[in-house]
This record gives sequence, C-alpha cells and structure tokens, in this order.
Amino acid sequence: MMIKLFRALRTLLSSTAITDMFKWNGDNMPTIFHVINLDTGEQIAQIPGPACFNCHDINTFELKMEDTTTIVVDICAYDGHRLIDELYLKNYETTNYHLVLA
Repeated sequence: MMIKLFRALRTLLSSTAITDMFKWNGDNMPTIFHVINLDTGEQIAQIPGPACFNCHDINTFELKMEDTTTIVVDICAYDGHRLIDELYLKNYETTNYHLVLA
C-alpha cells in the first residue's frame, strides 16, 4: 500500500473515504521487512516477502537458540487490499449482521 500525495489531497478536499488515498501495488511490489538493531537504530537487513496487506503487527521477537537468532513476526496479513472495501458501512447494511454504534 502506498499513499500518493495527489490522492491524499483529493480525498481531504472531497467527501470520499479516507481509504481512497491508498493505492495497492501488490501485483508488482513485494513486502519489504526492515530489520533494525534495537541498540543502535541501524538497519541491518531488508528481507523481501510476498505482497500482503496488514492492519496491525501483533508481535515481533527474537528467539535465541544456541548459536542462532531467529526473528519471529506474528502478523495478521491478507493477500490483497480487499479487506478495506469489505469494511465499508454500506456492506454491513446489506447483510444480516446487526451493527451497534456506540
């Protein structure tokens, strides 16, 4: 997902949804995981992965075993941006779900 400046300005000046400023590039761009040294802040690796969309990284930690260290990333990811469109209120209005706004 990328935010384009023109799309952001158009979204802010119109009545469209804020999610309209995002553009899905998963068809031609991988997801890049950046590994940062927590002591120095230096980037020590870039690891490409399959294109995905995520809203929230759940947990990331180091798993040290003997002479190796593994980085474990627990992430709720989707293989496309379809989730954003499915969360529009109009989609809930046309289903049998009961939406409670508090």
